[in-house]
Amino acid sequence: MSTLTIGSSYRLRDVEDPPSTLLKIVVLGDTEVEKSCLVKEPTGKGENGSSIHTIGMKILTRHIKKRNKKYTLQICKIIGKKTIQEIRVPKSCIGADICVLNYRVGDPISFAKLRMWRYIFNYRINIREAGNVPFVVIGDKSDTPDFTRHASTEEVGTWCRLMDIPYFETSAKEDNIQMILETVIDKSELHDNKFEDYKKSIVLPVFV
Repeated sequence: MSTLTIGSSYRLRDVEDPPSTLLKIVVLGDTEVEKSCLVKEPTGKGENGSSIHTIGMKILTRHIKKRNKKYTLQICKIIGKKTIQEIRVPKSCIGADICVLNYRVGDPISFAKLRMWRYIFNYRINIREAGNVPFVVIGDKSDTPDFTRHASTEEVGTWCRLMDIPYFETSAKEDNIQMILETVIDKSELHDNKFEDYKKSIVLPVFV
């Protein structure tokens, strides 16, 4: 063990920042709902990140802090597909921590398709995962007057409560991206904790 004497210099170890937690988020929705707040370029104060475009997919990386913990969010948006039947889930979506379902406020067909998008995710991605990946629903263009909405906020909210899915509405006039991202993080971590508890509860048979 080293000792210090008066007047001597001592070089403290470089204190490294704790590593960032990586969360993979898959965003599904109609082609018309391309401008989700999650897949826009980071422009807000304190936001930073980058984006790349590949065939059939846009991948955006966001870096945020929550409770003094760093998170790197890899947000994958499948694009360019006209119908659900055309969807071919890329391998990069495998291992998703959470799925965001996007629909266009005021478009009843877009809302009705949420059920099919949820099925697509569960059938083509979630079935390969050890546990059920949680969902979040985001309705774009929330500045649409309620009397023009064929799928009302109450109807969407009721469906989300039945499915135990957090629901948000957003638009260019609103700045609730940070709250949405924090909810995504909380939902993902809650799922991870439940799955860890489930694994610990499994008792394997002992053969003697």
